[in-house]
Amino acid sequence: MILPIYKKELITYFKTPLAYVFLALILFFTGVIFTTGFLFRANQNFPLYLRILTTLFVVIIPLLTMRSYSEEFKNRTDQLLFTLPVPLLSILIAKFLASLTVFSVIIINLFLYLLVLQRFGTPDWPHITIAMTGFILLGTSLISLGIMISSYTQHQLLAALMSFITILTLVILTSLTPIIPHSWSATFLTFSIIIIMQTQRLYSKTRKKVLSFFLFLSLMISLLIWQQLRSDSFTNFIPMFLQNYSPLIRYQSFNQGILRLNDLIYFLVFIAILQYITYLNLEKHYYKER
Repeated sequence: MILPIYKKELITYFKTPLAYVFLALILFFTGVIFTTGFLFRANQNFPLYLRILTTLFVVIIPLLTMRSYSEEFKNRTDQLLFTLPVPLLSILIAKFLASLTVFSVIIINLFLYLLVLQRFGTPDWPHITIAMTGFILLGTSLISLGIMISSYTQHQLLAALMSFITILTLVILTSLTPIIPHSWSATFLTFSIIIIMQTQRLYSKTRKKVLSFFLFLSLMISLLIWQQLRSDSFTNFIPMFLQNYSPLIRYQSFNQGILRLNDLIYFLVFIAILQYITYLNLEKHYYKER
């Protein structure tokens, strides 16, 4: 039962201006960058071209994924989906595959540019193959992220804005990783902000000041204990976390022509986790509507 939902999603994409805006942005920007930066200069460093294109994900991915679930929730068509004799997993897979199908336009476009490079030079195919693999995995990961964010809201523009901010933050933090200070104050400030946000979230849901204060106090004490007992890991936490878990940093290995099993596993696990969170949100919404 995946195929009918998949077809419905694709038809919906191309019934609205969204897909055409998406395709126009892709063709325009990829064409301009390739022509002016590589073709005219006889530059055959295609992995560099791919690395430049990843910055376009900041705009392209939110446009592609913002309607995945938000539109269903807003128009109440999710109730129709939930009444179909299909498991929620089939709905999840169908929507994911539909987004990937639209994304594949980028990949097809890139292969056409590769044919141009092959016509005028001798591209480094092993390096390009690994870089393309990483590009596809990174795009798929960010699509999963955008779809997950879309499952949290019924407003398309809000979903797009949240995805834009999240991906932009990843890009900025990744570029700043070499200069992020290895200091306990940076880690302490980051976790303090997270603790305050979680405490505020608990209070807004429960309106229990004592419980919220107890959570805040216990987390802050745990943070201080961590700083005292494992000062090295505490001080280096933020740079090390970004180096190990940022998808953009993991992509850099592929872009350099280095194929490592742990990077491959990382992307597959990252995608699976995001899809699982989306499934939980979908399941929660399903039982809420019943």
